[in-house]
Amino acid sequence: MKATELRIGNYVVGDSGTPYRIELSDFADWYNDHNSHEYGDHVKPIPLTEEWLTRFGFVKEKGSYIMGVHQSRFSGLMKFKFDPLDITRVKYVHELQNLYFALTGEEL
Repeated sequence: MKATELRIGNYVVGDSGTPYRIELSDFADWYNDHNSHEYGDHVKPIPLTEEWLTRFGFVKEKGSYIMGVHQSRFSGLMKFKFDPLDITRVKYVHELQNLYFALTGEEL
């Protein structure tokens, strides 16, 4: 993964295989250890699953996961549906977190 894909607070999987939330110190450690902006095998994205959507507060309704968002920057309905033919761009947990932050200005 590249540093430009991640923000402080994003969930990823590290070398241990356990999901964790990125802290500011992680970026400095990775940079010093690898001397680059590419994290490669040391950090992997977490696939967006129904379990993660539920964890973030989405509710299953008629085959889709929905969450009403009423913030000052964005008000509306976020809706995700798991379909093998779906070509939705949001495939990883950190992408959903970044999209939500971009729309609302708040962390998911």
